[in-house]
Amino acid sequence: LLPLRASIIGITNAEGAAISLNGKKIGAFNFNLSNSELMINLQLEEGENKIVVLATNDCGTSTHELLIELNSPVPPPSVNITQPSNSVYSTTNNSATVLAKVKNVSSKAEIHVSLDGQKVPFSFNSSKGMVSSSVNLDLGSNNFIIEVENESGSDLDRVELIRNGTPPKVHFTNRSENTSKQQPEILGINSRISVLGYVSNYDGASLSVTLNGSPINFIYNASNGTFTGMINITSNQLYELKFSSSNQWGQGIKYLYILHQSNTNGGSSGSGSGINNNFGGKTPPSSASGNNGKGAKNSSNSGVSKVQKPFKPSNSSVSKQTEFQRNISRANQYFNAKKWTSAKSYYQRALRLKPDDSFSKNRINQINQKLARKTAPTIPRPSVKKPVSRPNPSVPERKAANPASGRR
Repeated sequence: LLPLRASIIGITNAEGAAISLNGKKIGAFNFNLSNSELMINLQLEEGENKIVVLATNDCGTSTHELLIELNSPVPPPSVNITQPSNSVYSTTNNSATVLAKVKNVSSKAEIHVSLDGQKVPFSFNSSKGMVSSSVNLDLGSNNFIIEVENESGSDLDRVELIRNGTPPKVHFTNRSENTSKQQPEILGINSRISVLGYVSNYDGASLSVTLNGSPINFIYNASNGTFTGMINITSNQLYELKFSSSNQWGQGIKYLYILHQSNTNGGSSGSGSGINNNFGGKTPPSSASGNNGKGAKNSSNSGVSKVQKPFKPSNSSVSKQTEFQRNISRANQYFNAKKWTSAKSYYQRALRLKPDDSFSKNRINQINQKLARKTAPTIPRPSVKKPVSRPNPSVPERKAANPASGRR
């Protein structure tokens, strides 16, 4: 609908004016005699429209033509995310690709893509109307939004990308990693021993420990996933340690079996002095009675049982384990201080000692993501130069009373 106003001079009434649209005369219009103005609202058609205004009096006729082209209106845009197909999408991957179909959008400038309120890069295929964006995901919820706009309106679609973490896993650093009731770690001394280890995927994880079914206290550092504890090993007993660690994504359980085994399993008691060294009143084989009550070497195999030597790690394995734990500790310190490059270096050193260590691998992946975001290009802020005062040659320079204040 086009409002048209035309000023006509030289006529005294409405009969002296006429108007046509695309060759069709329009009879109904308003004419104001006080200001000689013709007023009408015209319904235009798509394409070219020819408007002719005609005025007639006793002296003759005057016409004025006007051509107006009416373009077809642009429909409002629309957007529909096609991948993933659901509005809530869960994955264990650290990245995801989102695809969307858009309509009535002619250029990339009319598309806006964001993740958690931050703009993210994307590609636009105008011939197919497809938008594609690959984004890195933080653990938990990530809100992805795509908006489109044109002169007729706007539209948006969104998807919640949930990155699920990995359940925690327990590891030992000074004990056998894989033990069972049938194949426990064997210790041959009555001692108070330490158990050291760490939890991989420890973010938000808790740790509980039981000894033969009863809870015991272990020191657990939730900031880096390490733990330590002490237990007493005595009495020729099999000890079962159960380590349970859980977070919002699941639970990890690991058992440690330790068998205390004395240096002897028994022997025959002679006529010499009775000896009871925690052997249940039995005389150990090495102290069988002989001449003058001294222990005599028994050349016979009877009465002597073979003793399994206690497990002792080699010096090289102890040194390697110590170096590994030192690297993990230093890496955790740098990680907590957000010194990503230094932390990554020490996790890599730890991996050279234990190539299959999942804790170090997971930490390196997290650091790589943080470094990638940190190095993303940013738009520099405009700088404003401070105006520099210049001396006025027409004003003589005054000598400062204080020499120090005159320095620049």
